[in-house]
Amino acid sequence: MVQHQGQDLYHLPVAPQPALQIVVAALAVLSMPLSIAAFDEYYGSTATVDPLLLARQVFMAQLLPLGLGMLARRFAAVPAAWLEPRLRRLGGVLLLVLLVLALIDIWQEVIGAGIRAATAVRLPGDALDSGPHPTSRAT
Repeated sequence: MVQHQGQDLYHLPVAPQPALQIVVAALAVLSMPLSIAAFDEYYGSTATVDPLLLARQVFMAQLLPLGLGMLARRFAAVPAAWLEPRLRRLGGVLLLVLLVLALIDIWQEVIGAGIRAATAVRLPGDALDSGPHPTSRAT
């Protein structure tokens, strides 16, 4: 059990996940252009990414939905509580559909990759199967 000052971090009154998501999104906006520049130097290529375009995409895909969810939970708690499990289920279904469509598109490359692909698919599943709390882990 992960504890800080005697409190179980997985059951804090204020969840750290939104702050962590904001930090990760900001780091992505800062690190992506630098990573591309480093790869350009190493490989002698000329790829670029516009930091403002990247920041806009991160805002639209991550920060805007996060902010809307936080606002809904704060100012419309009852409808948000009713909607959350339905949207969670819909998100899971959409993710599965995306995975199936991606595999349909690249199935020949996946079969050609063999054991590397099987490992790449298996490891994230194992990580998701073992939850953050020791009692929720399957292995």
